[in-house]
Formats: sequence, C-alpha cells, structure tokens
Amino acid sequence: MTEVLGAIKEKEAEGKSLKITKTVAPNRPKSLNCDVHHITVDGHKWIVIVGLIEDDPYEVFAFKTKTIHIPTKIKDGILTKVKRGRYDLDIDGFIIEDLGNLFETEEEEALTRMISTALRHGADIQFIFEQLSKAQGIITSFSKAIGRTLKKYLTNGAKANIDFCDNCNNQGSLVYQEGCVTCQNCGWSAC
Repeated sequence: MTEVLGAIKEKEAEGKSLKITKTVAPNRPKSLNCDVHHITVDGHKWIVIVGLIEDDPYEVFAFKTKTIHIPTKIKDGILTKVKRGRYDLDIDGFIIEDLGNLFETEEEEALTRMISTALRHGADIQFIFEQLSKAQGIITSFSKAIGRTLKKYLTNGAKANIDFCDNCNNQGSLVYQEGCVTCQNCGWSAC
C-alpha cells in the first residue's frame, strides 16, 4: 500500500495528475452541417452521418441502406434538432424526418449516443476509432462502419497506438496518414 501511495505522489510530483478532467459539451446549435458517408463493411452497406461543429465531428448517426436510402452522390446535408431526441436530415430541401426511429436495434442507437457523447466532450477521435476497431459480437459491422468513418477525421501525422511496424519491426514509427496507419521508417501501410 505504501508503495502504491508513493507511486501516486511521485506521478503527481511529475505534474501528471491521476484525476479525470470533467468537461462541458458545447451547446448544440439548432442546425449543424453534416457529412454523409457511404461505407461497405462485411458486405453490408451503411450510411454514416457525422454532424460537425467547425469541421470537427460533434455527433454521429449510422444506418444500413435498407433502413434509409441516400444516393451515393450526396456527401453533405444539414442535421436539425427539432426537439429533444428528434433530429431531421435536410438534403437539398428533401427532409428525412426523425433519424432516431431508423435504427435497426436499440444497441445501435445506444452506441451512436455514446460515441456522440464522447465527441461532444472532446474525446480523442483516434482513441474512439481504435476502441471501435476492437469491437466483437453482433454489433461488429456497425461499429466498424462508424470507426472507418471517424478514421477519415484523424489528423495526419498522429501517432498510432501500435508499438511495432509489421514490415520492418521498427518501434514508434507508425502514424496516421489519410486515415491509414503508415510506417515513417519503411513506408508500409495497413491500407
């Protein structure tokens, strides 16, 4: 016990607090610009809608194309919060009402709510992407669709949380470039 407490005091002395910082999400404007992504995962076609504040992801919705159909040429729109829990999507004057009723399962709705909460409170997109990549079970295709979409918003040059390059075995040389893990040493790419 003494060693643990000593280690905690040592960490704090180094300027690294072990306390989680609480944040307050910015108020959501009535309407947000959004990007519309068309993704295929495990043979299933998905539409992932990412609401943006100043070009940063703020919220996310995802649906199979059998639930909602948006032509692949559509790349953006406007998400409007009509009332608590009701969001409409405006695509050049065509309105898709109440996106929340289009989820296939309660788990899909819950996952998008949790991801949106994390985004609103400033969680690192890279961390969210990496956690979604680890998902298993019946929601795998859904979480991969969202993860692949969020990967597009990663900052080029961000360090990947992978220790060694599969090709040259160099440690610490993996970064994200255009959403793909790339080795700065040998040029290997996971994509």
